[in-house]
Amino acid sequence: MIAAGQVLLTAGVGGLLGVSGVLLARGLTRPVVPLEHGLALLTSGPTERPSTVPVTGGQRRALAARGGSVREFFAEKVAWLLIGAITPSVVASCVAFLAGWSPVVPVGVALVGAAIGWFVPDIRLRREAPQVRADLQEALFTLFDLVTLERLANRSATQALGAAAALSENTLFVEVRRVLERARLEQRTPYRDLRRLASELDLPDLADLADVLQMEESGASLSGALRARVRELRDAQLAARKVEANAVSEQMTIFMVVPSLVFALVFLIPPLIRLSGIGGPP
Repeated sequence: MIAAGQVLLTAGVGGLLGVSGVLLARGLTRPVVPLEHGLALLTSGPTERPSTVPVTGGQRRALAARGGSVREFFAEKVAWLLIGAITPSVVASCVAFLAGWSPVVPVGVALVGAAIGWFVPDIRLRREAPQVRADLQEALFTLFDLVTLERLANRSATQALGAAAALSENTLFVEVRRVLERARLEQRTPYRDLRRLASELDLPDLADLADVLQMEESGASLSGALRARVRELRDAQLAARKVEANAVSEQMTIFMVVPSLVFALVFLIPPLIRLSGIGGPP
């Protein structure tokens, strides 16, 4: 009975490792892009990438904001699935062998651990999204400032944006450089692609930058408009930070009130007990 259980346990763990290895190799392998998808990519914008991987729009934007791809995301999910399946299953197998438990227990533990590990990257992505978005917003403000300085050096709008984007390896700067390079090769203005990139990154202020830079086509002065827009964005960010700080302060007041209530009760309870006659002489 023990030998049959060990064989069943070994077969189950081995099958799980084999399937996980195949999934991991599949996630890390660069797939061959079909011809129709390649032609669609040439005729469409740079951010319209066909994908059959089941990810939500929020996950796709969060991945784009931190410079990751869907393939890397699912490779991470498979890696965590392996960790969640192997680590507890090995411990459960040792305990089951020593305690004489059924081999079903380690298999069940491996399945539960694999399920938990599969969703660990989703949780991490959701927790990191606010900080990534704040960093992206700050990078956009820096890009605004750099473009303004380049415009003061009498460069055109496209030249100023390209020179500013070449100064950093931040995700936003890299994506802007990619958009500008594609527009240069296709010999057209990059403003439509910048707006599409703003939609992909969920960064509407980047579309505002494209709108301001496009004003050059009508002969408008850009330096003053850029400085005014940066001032508005920073004021809006400061107001949002103040609202967040006030919310945190209101939450902290609860923890400040509780010790005061306990301290007040320490002095109020004995007189109340004497007035009510509880515990007094008969």
